[in-house]
Amino acid sequence: KQTLAGSLAEEGLALSRKLKDKKLIIEALLPLGFVVQNQGDYARAGALLEEKLALSREVGEKWDVARALVLLGNVALNQKDYVGARVRYEDGLTLSREIGHRLFIAIFSNNLGHVALNEGNYTAARELYTEAMLLAQEVGSDRYMMIHLVGWAGLARALGQLERATRLSGAVEALREYIGSRLEQEEQVEHERTISAARSGVDEAIFNQLWREGLAMTL
Repeated sequence: KQTLAGSLAEEGLALSRKLKDKKLIIEALLPLGFVVQNQGDYARAGALLEEKLALSREVGEKWDVARALVLLGNVALNQKDYVGARVRYEDGLTLSREIGHRLFIAIFSNNLGHVALNEGNYTAARELYTEAMLLAQEVGSDRYMMIHLVGWAGLARALGQLERATRLSGAVEALREYIGSRLEQEEQVEHERTISAARSGVDEAIFNQLWREGLAMTL
């Protein structure tokens, strides 16, 4: 699927450039940047998304600026460049508050939570994840509730609360199956890290019981 998505995205960008339509180019750069990032080519993904960011600012498309910033932040986060990720996410959060887009406020808050978590700033991570979770609940997005639960589970893991981390990870899996959606790359890495730590630190029988409790949790 990644190969098909990549070839279609490449074709879309090529056609948009041929038409010399900036708005079409802006739209075409996003899926290609996303696919290339998931393939691990962070250099090319960064270049594509930087072009999208520049063109979006040029034509005054704030929504597209925000979309470029979140993916550029993700590129940095996936390379463990936490300073670079924070800059992109903070810029995106400021813009999202300016345009009043609650879901994007939730996304940027959540991703800044990931940065804080990886830097060991657990108080900031808790505050950011809380804001993200409440906003996702407010707008009724099960998908983003799932994504934010990954952060909560990671925070529990970092604080040594492995039983809580196990339950929350089980809840993530239940939501993922319910909505039929996968996690983004940065969330998947965090999710697997938490599960691995929980399996290593919790007795197998207890882990399985806690996991089942997580699967059965309501929102």
